[in-house]
Amino acid sequence: MLVSQRRFEEASSELSLSQRRVADIQRLKYRPTVASLEKESDSEMNRRIDGALANAGLSNEQLLENNPIGVSDLPQESILNGKANYEQRQTNIKLEAVSMQQLVQFCEFIEDPKKGLTVRDLVFVPNRSNASSGIELWTVTLTLTQLIFSPTS
Repeated sequence: MLVSQRRFEEASSELSLSQRRVADIQRLKYRPTVASLEKESDSEMNRRIDGALANAGLSNEQLLENNPIGVSDLPQESILNGKANYEQRQTNIKLEAVSMQQLVQFCEFIEDPKKGLTVRDLVFVPNRSNASSGIELWTVTLTLTQLIFSPTS
């Protein structure tokens, strides 16, 4: 009886641990990745920007700049003790006469954490106010950054 009670408690403990691990796996399954395994092509990036413009109700004329800065290596010592290489692709995007609501919609559409794409370095310059509606408009420069993982041996 003592042996079966101990086995029951061990089995119960293992079941509890297994259930916690399954819950952890389910939670992490939907967690966005930090880095992409491949760089988005220029045409994919342009489609992403066009989609973000349309989603935010912006015209192509409001896109003043779409300037890919290029891909650069990140310092190895800053990530994983030099055991992996990460590259960073940056694209500067400048929008004119944008409301805050449009900017939020644009950024929400263009970001894709699963592909390592995040918006950084927002710079706001007052553009003008639409006096009749009271909406402030801005010229905004932002940097779309893609973190790309490239393993080393």
